[in-house]
Amino acid sequence: FHMPLFVFISGYFSLTQADNKKKLHNLLRLAETLIVFQTLYCLQPLLSGEITLATSIIIPAWSLWYLYSLIAWRAVAYFLPHSIARHSTLLIAGAVAISLIAGFIPIASEFSVQRTLTFLPFFVLGYVCRMKDFHITRCQLPRFAALAILIAAFAVMMIVDHNMAHVLWGKSPYGTPQWLYLALRAGFLFAATAMSIAIISIVPVLPTPCLNIGRDTMFIYMYHTLIITAILITLHHLNIPTSPATAIPAYILTATILLILRKSTLLHHILHPITNIKNSIKST
Repeated sequence: FHMPLFVFISGYFSLTQADNKKKLHNLLRLAETLIVFQTLYCLQPLLSGEITLATSIIIPAWSLWYLYSLIAWRAVAYFLPHSIARHSTLLIAGAVAISLIAGFIPIASEFSVQRTLTFLPFFVLGYVCRMKDFHITRCQLPRFAALAILIAAFAVMMIVDHNMAHVLWGKSPYGTPQWLYLALRAGFLFAATAMSIAIISIVPVLPTPCLNIGRDTMFIYMYHTLIITAILITLHHLNIPTSPATAIPAYILTATILLILRKSTLLHHILHPITNIKNSIKST
């Protein structure tokens, strides 16, 4: 549920009433963040000859697929003709159809096309909820029902298959037989929606300090993978295997480091270097 719900929230907090200039500015800010971190990830393998320049542009590095997709989702949402945008039911149905059909397209990680199309319904659903002023708390379930859904979902995943990456990641075309993968994706869309609603239903209203951390979502998303990489490298050099026993301390360490780093003005500036330079020039 975590990426579908994250995509939904990204759609929910996307601009709906802003003018085109502000929307374009939002897209350019995302693009400069993508360029900075894609360069950071690809520079060493590019210089060592492990990848080509074309690969460094076409294939997103690790978690950066999300920025490729977010730029595409928002670009379509921002400049979709109003005559189409106002038909919310049609939009959601169309997004689901596109997600299901996408698996037949023979393209995978390139420009994150497959993932963009796979997770499209969750973004559209969030964007439509925002346009309709529909507060997500209105779809909450009773706590016992939400817990029952989550327990049932985890039980099914454990029974059916311990490795559901080919379904959950959504980054590859359908395997064979295609009808089975089509059914799995349809099941994934349904289950992820149900689990997301269940999560929204059991998460309490958080105190203000937590909400302030939420404002740094992009910062946390962009830097958390760098910290995880450093932890994994350290574990490897110490010959410590990854396991649930190491995952929990690693999670606590990652969260602690991020809470400290989010106070760094420099690291925030790195996310949007061009924007910050332009703002500095204007202020002088």
